[in-house]
Amino acid sequence: MLSRHELTRLTRGGRSAHAVEMSIARLRDSLGAADVVRTVVKRGYRLAVTDA
Repeated sequence: MLSRHELTRLTRGGRSAHAVEMSIARLRDSLGAADVVRTVVKRGYRLAVTDA
């Protein structure tokens, strides 16, 4: 799990929190399954990873 602040810090140029939110939305659209990237309220984002 990564917080929005951590994701913002890790992006090139320290983009805004809004840019991170838009990137997460695009990632969800690209993956075709909105539940793969989960929002953890008051914490950040988490990838839903399963064992294959």
